[in-house]
Amino acid sequence: MNEVAERKRIIHQGRNVKITRESKGLYQQDLADKLNKQQSDISKIENKEIIEDELLKQIALALEVPVD
Repeated sequence: MNEVAERKRIIHQGRNVKITRESKGLYQQDLADKLNKQQSDISKIENKEIIEDELLKQIALALEVPVD
């Protein structure tokens, strides 16, 4: 598979966090409060293509969604 096709298969986890957060009517600060983080941390997370497993689990719990 060529590189362009492979990149399209990658799921941008940060973008999914943002979409889910917004669909629940939450601001970055709201999610930051739930995770005991700063709003700027949430901004950085939402711009990451891959999020560490443990952090992703914490975010999923805070947003009340399954990890997958």
